[in-house]
Amino acid sequence: MVFSKLSSRFGGPNATIHERGPVDVEASDFEHSIIRDGDLAYTLAKGGNGSKPAYQEAVGAPVEKHSPLGYHVGWITVIFLNVNQMIGTGIFSTPASVLNGTGSVGLAFLYWTIGFLMALAGLSVYLELASYFPNRSGAEVVYLEQAYPRPKHFFPIAFAVQSVLLSFSSSNAIVLSRYLWRIAGKTPSAWELKGVAIAAYTFAVICVVAHNKYSLWATNIIGAIKIITLIFISITGLVVLGGHVDHIPDPNANFRNSFEGTTDNGNDLATALVNIIFSYTGYSNAFNVVNEIKNPIPVLKRHATISVVVVAVLYMFCNVAYFAAVPKAEFKTAKEIAAAVFFTKVFGTGPAEQALNFLVLLSAFGNLLGVLIGSSRVIHEIGRYVYILIMPWWPPKGGPYAGSVSFWYATYCVVGIAILIICFLYYTVWMWLLPKWRGYRIRPEILDVTDNGANTHRLVQVPLSELAQWDAEHDDAGNLRRRAVVGSQSSSKGDGGVAVVEDPATGQKY
Repeated sequence: MVFSKLSSRFGGPNATIHERGPVDVEASDFEHSIIRDGDLAYTLAKGGNGSKPAYQEAVGAPVEKHSPLGYHVGWITVIFLNVNQMIGTGIFSTPASVLNGTGSVGLAFLYWTIGFLMALAGLSVYLELASYFPNRSGAEVVYLEQAYPRPKHFFPIAFAVQSVLLSFSSSNAIVLSRYLWRIAGKTPSAWELKGVAIAAYTFAVICVVAHNKYSLWATNIIGAIKIITLIFISITGLVVLGGHVDHIPDPNANFRNSFEGTTDNGNDLATALVNIIFSYTGYSNAFNVVNEIKNPIPVLKRHATISVVVVAVLYMFCNVAYFAAVPKAEFKTAKEIAAAVFFTKVFGTGPAEQALNFLVLLSAFGNLLGVLIGSSRVIHEIGRYVYILIMPWWPPKGGPYAGSVSFWYATYCVVGIAILIICFLYYTVWMWLLPKWRGYRIRPEILDVTDNGANTHRLVQVPLSELAQWDAEHDDAGNLRRRAVVGSQSSSKGDGGVAVVEDPATGQKY
């Protein structure tokens, strides 16, 4: 990993450190410590969230000294940002598809345990990466930008392209729509289903855009409701398992011979694991708002971990509840409304079922809010500057159109590769071919865009004839160099004094 080499780079034989006197990173954007490693330059910068100054490659987006979105993300919000994205619709729909993929209840529980361990492993990686850049929101876009600084701007561009093309939560919006129509007691047409999903997504966007602080409050409230809902399902399941629900005579049926029916189909097993990973997706959501958290690394280390553990425990108890109440054969056919089948089995088709369906709907909406809050920070960073088993020779049982989706089973592979090709072509034309043909070079420039601390990189086209002067007047990050007046001399054409300025880094006089 590139980050593991940072310390050795900073002290390695090829690294040189340029100190411009005592460095006060809070006093000036222009008096940095610069560490050079070949053509890479690392600058020291400090944000306003209480974390220590950190080095980052100069080509990356600049650190904001004061977050324009404020510092409203406390430890409670850290927990609920993760909870809201993890507990979306997955636990209410995924257990049925996991059972279909594994073939048995016993293996399904093992897979949920594996998913929990994978989530913890992923969380530890994010914690380490965040500790390198505690002053930057945006998570993946920051880590990719800094891990792969060359070719210049390639990974930010690639991430921007894939974010525009693939940044959506359509699955959660569709499940929300399905539960809403179920509450209404109507079977929707395909367009009615999509229309309600689009309306719900639009409303979530409006909530996030309207007010940042209040949208975080809404996330906390809905997250608490989600946890209460899962606790209620878990307790209900234990009551059923104890034999206290008369119309479920044998709640232990699914747990006897629990590994019976286990599949050996590789596609099905891989799909089941992907579905579980989808249910845990969101453990990294709080890392998207690092620059809005005071003293972020200790807060994330403790409370992001708590969020994953709490969700994992609730997931296991909810699975116990589902399998205690619903026969295995019936549960396999539940698909997106697995939780609704559970509610109907336990409470019948009355007001209680409708109320619980509404809680699932609210959970889906909270997921949309949590995802939008996190992804908006990613887009902000872009604006400032899986486990997939690929076996094209082995289609799923039933042919290439018999997978877990309604289209060709390897479509996601082809689309993913196509997006990478599009990113490469776009970068090649923009960064290499056009500058070569038109006689200019791309250079970064830092601009302050508002009075509340927001700044940005602007990539400017510098003609070759002006390139030397530009490089002399700007540092690697795009800041104008601070020049000190070192003397004056008389002009040969008049009596006025002419100031002579010297670049403190290069010693060049002007």
